[in-house]
Amino acid sequence: MELTSFSVFLTVVDEMSFTRAAERLYMTQQSVSSHIKRLETNYHVRLFERRPVLKLTEEGEALAFYARGMVDSEEAMMSRFADLSELPTGILRMGISHQRSQVFMPGIWNRYHAVCGNISVRLREQMTNRLLEQLQSGALDLIVGVFIPQLSNL
Repeated sequence: MELTSFSVFLTVVDEMSFTRAAERLYMTQQSVSSHIKRLETNYHVRLFERRPVLKLTEEGEALAFYARGMVDSEEAMMSRFADLSELPTGILRMGISHQRSQVFMPGIWNRYHAVCGNISVRLREQMTNRLLEQLQSGALDLIVGVFIPQLSNL
């Protein structure tokens, strides 16, 4: 199973919504559903109860635990390889408000990849206050938001 499906699954878990996960990943909802279906078929489990509200099954909880470990391990491995290589590689965990993403991302995306093509970006689109909490907890490396207060711990 490829790590992309695990990453997509974890985004659905974080958002508890296929629609919001698709928006955050810049994918179609059908593509997100396909990744989840592939995991369910491969492991012969049901990962989500879909009605009345979306929630993880016991198998989904187990997969979330192991998938997080695998994705975190890959990120650590990429960072280690970056330390050993002259060509920087890694993952930038970036949060951006919806309003800012529409303004900033189209203009900088191609320029960013031309300079930092080996550094992949995991983009999370949420309200600024939630992004700020995730930045403070270390879940994000960088945020672009609206009215961010100056804080001594940032």
